[in-house]
Amino acid sequence: RTKLQGGSSSVLLPLAGKGKKKKTSDLLTDSGTPVLAPITAGIHLSDLTLITSQLDLFCTRVDKIKDMILSMGHFYKFSKSAIGLPYAPENFWSLGTRDNTLPPAIIQQGPVAGPPETKQPPKQAWLQHIAKGSLEEQLTEDEGIDVDTVSRTSTPDDPKLPVAHSSTDKHGSEGVGPGPVPEVMYEASSNNLTVLAKEGSLSALIQLKLQMIWQKLQEVNKEVLEDNQPITDLLFATFGPNKDIFDVLHSKYTSLVDSIEGCLSSYTSYLFKQKMTSMVALKHMQAFAPISSRPSLKGVVQDFTMAALRMYVNELEELTNHYEQHKNSPEGQRGAPFVKSSLVWCRQLYQKMDAPMKVFTQKKAISQTNEMTYSVKLYNKLARALVKYETMVVQQWSGDIPKRLQVHRKPLLVSESVGEGKSVVKVNSAAELLLLIEEGKGVGKLGIEIPEALRGLLQQESKVKYYKQHLECILSGYYNVYRSTELCLLPLLQPHAAKVMRALQPGWSTLTWSSLNIDAFLHQAYCVLENMQQIARSI
Repeated sequence: RTKLQGGSSSVLLPLAGKGKKKKTSDLLTDSGTPVLAPITAGIHLSDLTLITSQLDLFCTRVDKIKDMILSMGHFYKFSKSAIGLPYAPENFWSLGTRDNTLPPAIIQQGPVAGPPETKQPPKQAWLQHIAKGSLEEQLTEDEGIDVDTVSRTSTPDDPKLPVAHSSTDKHGSEGVGPGPVPEVMYEASSNNLTVLAKEGSLSALIQLKLQMIWQKLQEVNKEVLEDNQPITDLLFATFGPNKDIFDVLHSKYTSLVDSIEGCLSSYTSYLFKQKMTSMVALKHMQAFAPISSRPSLKGVVQDFTMAALRMYVNELEELTNHYEQHKNSPEGQRGAPFVKSSLVWCRQLYQKMDAPMKVFTQKKAISQTNEMTYSVKLYNKLARALVKYETMVVQQWSGDIPKRLQVHRKPLLVSESVGEGKSVVKVNSAAELLLLIEEGKGVGKLGIEIPEALRGLLQQESKVKYYKQHLECILSGYYNVYRSTELCLLPLLQPHAAKVMRALQPGWSTLTWSSLNIDAFLHQAYCVLENMQQIARSI
């Protein structure tokens, strides 16, 4: 910022804070907060040496502020991605009282600040970037905690987080910036986050820490700076008596960031000890993606990845042993045909080992480790065995299809002896036909080609079920008449029962499941059976 003094000479004023002329007798405001030092004479543009030295410090200050913005953005994104992570034990983190002390301003003889006026903070680009990119959503959206957590810790009357609203700068342009935060609502939200953090919510803990950082900036903006004074006058003050205030503020920010990273290290150590599958561990690790590039957390993420890889190696060994033990009697779908059950079991094993490997192969940091090399060998060995097993099952099943389809040429009915010279007529081979149909449908759903000989049977599925249902209905009706008639009256039914047997005789002598006149046979059998039922009711 340049200013003309004396009409001609140009001077570069330091970014040390611009204040109004006030009495120099008093040093403190009514609230007891020290005022900033009054503005100095500045730096002449002709003093290139001093300007250069201040520019170096200024650039360093800009780098620090840039790091603050990026860090807060990373941690805010992580607080959202951490939703769903397992809770740590209660009181896992020590949450002490907040440090609400402000960085002290250097006191020189200056004016006394009047009563603070209630005004919205002016629009500042860097502060607005923090609010919009890192914390604005935190102040406007819900906490994002799952339903179970909310039901344990909140009620419908709980106050929500304060809402960031638009503000107007001195030029009249409007922008989305952090408005004044109601103290009651802010404290209620913080208390709610504190309760969740004590219960073990990592997401709530990170949001709580970010609110503490945000509170520091708000306190500086509200109590340290003078009315309508940009906060950049303090943050970028590299010359003058107030140049050290930012360093004190930055040290407090650094301590809070260090506490966040310490909590993350403790949490990951706790998470390592929990029993979980490698795929679950990888899903947990994906939540740490927003902060995986931070230098202090790269080692933590790397250790987490290696722990998941060791879990995966153990799982591969267990899957290999499971395959060797159950390949002759696979544990597939309950009630499914053997061929479908075997193929489903084989593919489930493959999916269990393939899903984590797709994730590990994308991580270059572990591609050269001994664990990764060993896991690739186990993976390839088991994958070859599973592919060979599936091919063998399909070939064996396809080779047996022509022989098993001979049942299609068997008679519709069969007479089975039940002892003492008695016999019972039953539907023949229907269960075998339906089993073939079920196997063909199951194999087709898995994307395996169905043999041509079986496709014709699949097209006749509805017809086979229709014939089976009506044959069973005729036989059931015939035997129900016998069971419902008294023994002394059975001789009167013998002639009519004989007619029913003669009508059913083609079913076990000439008609097969591939015959074309089965419908006429069923019609004739139904007519004779209905006549027998009428006689039985009349006698």
